[in-house]
Amino acid sequence: MTRYSVTTAEHGYALYTAFSNRSTVGDLEKAAIRRIVVEYATYIHSITVHYVENTQPAVKRGGQGAHVGDISLESDEWITEIQGTHTPNIISSLKFISNKGKTWGPWGSSYNSFVLNPVSQAPAQIAHRMGLLYFDGHTEGTYICQLKATFAEYPGVVKPPKILKFEAQAAASPSGVIHSTFAKQIMSPIIILRVGPDQTEFRAYEEILCSLPFFRAALQGSFREASEKAITMPEDDPEIIAALIEFLYTGSYTFAFTPPLTGETPAVPSSDVAQGSFHVSVYAVASKYDCDKLVEGAVRNFVYVLKELKGMDVIELWKAAYAKGLGLGQFEGDGEMKGFVGGLAKLVAEAFAEHRGEMEGMVADYPELASDLLRIIAIGHGA
Repeated sequence: MTRYSVTTAEHGYALYTAFSNRSTVGDLEKAAIRRIVVEYATYIHSITVHYVENTQPAVKRGGQGAHVGDISLESDEWITEIQGTHTPNIISSLKFISNKGKTWGPWGSSYNSFVLNPVSQAPAQIAHRMGLLYFDGHTEGTYICQLKATFAEYPGVVKPPKILKFEAQAAASPSGVIHSTFAKQIMSPIIILRVGPDQTEFRAYEEILCSLPFFRAALQGSFREASEKAITMPEDDPEIIAALIEFLYTGSYTFAFTPPLTGETPAVPSSDVAQGSFHVSVYAVASKYDCDKLVEGAVRNFVYVLKELKGMDVIELWKAAYAKGLGLGQFEGDGEMKGFVGGLAKLVAEAFAEHRGEMEGMVADYPELASDLLRIIAIGHGA
């Protein structure tokens, strides 16, 4: 297979019948997952992976469970990480995260945690473009006992642009000017962005950056940046600016959770809080640079994560949100999110009941929270 791929370490108990989804992938160079079905109860009973335009039938690995978790992926979406837990003999829970920040699960019950992703094995410039391709593992017939995953660069992640014959296009134009927006963007000067205290350098096309007011003013005005074709952004986080640039180029951004280098596997909820905090930081940068569509996307990704949290994790994530200016009132007028807002009132009330001291401290730190809570709770009760 010429497509770049990596296979994770296995987790669980590898004594029973081995299986591999590789045989059902079809064309390894073009394969893409569009649906994953997980049957579960207290433990994970089975996994079935469906591929796009595949003549090979999907094969269910394992037995029947009382509940079904069903993941449907969009055409530009792929699984970037699987989080799970296992007993000494059985995979007990699974949670899936996509490149769009969506999450499914956790399904099952928690024991010893593990993470399957390509981050530790793939080069940094490639890892964020890699998605789940297939599973290998073991099953004793009723349960999944062991899993490892193969990730590969996803087809269509970087779609080759149509070949444009610039000379012919210019000749056909009365003014001899190339009118293609894409062509203008990739023919514009390269701008160097020096980000953070260490001045991490990013390079991006001027025309793409200038879709935002800040960059347009800096690069098309009489400022020094316009002549030097370089902008210094010492107060910004390089990882978050990378997400902003990725969004300007592709219309989406990627979160990749890197476990701390402590030698211990982090508990699954820590990734949820880390992911939620990442979306909050993206929201703050998008607001700062007037990127309205990214603001909307970051808020929705934040919501996806928040729905999965409980107890202290809720409190920690809201602290991060209010510190960056993302409050409960952000959702008040959003008709599409009204159902979520109603559930949010209950979620906050539960957190307050279980962790009263921490919540009172949070309200003291962020006085606007009290006002927002009253408004959100009123909405939740249909006022």
